[in-house]
Amino acid sequence: MARLDELGYLDDETYAKRRAHLVAERGYADLYIRHYLYQIGLPENLVDRAIKNLSKELPEEKRIHMVIKKKKDMEKEKLLRHLSQKGFSFEKIFTVLHEEKQ
Repeated sequence: MARLDELGYLDDETYAKRRAHLVAERGYADLYIRHYLYQIGLPENLVDRAIKNLSKELPEEKRIHMVIKKKKDMEKEKLLRHLSQKGFSFEKIFTVLHEEKQ
C-alpha cells in the first residue's frame, strides 16, 4: 500500500491528473478527456482540476499539432474528421491548420 500511495495511485487528484495527461498524450481534446474521467467515476471537482492543469501543461493546440504531425499523409477531410472525433472543435482545428500552412 505504501508503494501505491508513493506512486499517487491512492490520491484521486493525482490519479485524475495522470489519467488526463495520458489520454491527452494520445491526442485527445479536453472534451473527450472530461467525458472519459467522468466515465471512470471521478468526481466533477477533480475532473475540473485535472483539465485545468492539463490545459496549462499540454494545450489543445499543441495536441492538434501532434496529431497532424503523426497523420501527415492523411487527406485533409479525413484529418478533420479524425480530429473532430477526438473531441476538438472545428474552430481550433482550423486555427491550427492555418498556422501549419504559414
